[in-house]
Amino acid sequence: MAKDAMVASPSVKQADLDSNRKAAEWVLSIRGTVQLNGETRDHHLTAK
Repeated sequence: MAKDAMVASPSVKQADLDSNRKAAEWVLSIRGTVQLNGETRDHHLTAK
């Protein structure tokens, strides 16, 4: 993944990023899936 893809656009506020991350972490905690940055691929939490 390119480093630029990890940087939020200037119009996105940090509070919005924090709330989105918190929501994604909750979904993953209940064994759900999330999509990142408009990707079509689902991400899920795997056991270590």
